[in-house]
Amino acid sequence: MDLCGFEKREGMLKRKIEECDINIRKGKEAKKDKKELEKQLKDFLSMDLVRNKKIWWCDIHITDFTKGNIPDFYVYKTDDIEKYGYWKGLNNLSDAEREHFNRYIKDYFYYGYPNSVRIHGGIHGASECEMAFKNGHSLKKICINDVMTKYY
Repeated sequence: MDLCGFEKREGMLKRKIEECDINIRKGKEAKKDKKELEKQLKDFLSMDLVRNKKIWWCDIHITDFTKGNIPDFYVYKTDDIEKYGYWKGLNNLSDAEREHFNRYIKDYFYYGYPNSVRIHGGIHGASECEMAFKNGHSLKKICINDVMTKYY
């Protein structure tokens, strides 16, 4: 091997080593980012707004709803019961908490908490809650602006 070929080979090997060093640094950063994202996901999936006392259910009649300062009123019906009321504390939730509530709203009505088995992917097929809603349970959200516009 002549001197020119040796220098080319040496330069190429040094560049490849530098690329490996860069990839190792990126890998360490990616590993750190992944750990943080996994923690955020775990926190999000284990969130229970009722247990953490961020929200709580308040029974109220619809006539009281129109008199109060309640933005969202819910009607939840099953074969046996009709519940009327609202979730106190919804307006104080962070964006992530509100997203969580909206995603698991039926669980909050059916179980009183989010169904962690379903959240973590440990159930195949429909959950008991999903089956109940497919078979007649219903949930309706009524906004005060809709009521006031329609009736007043």
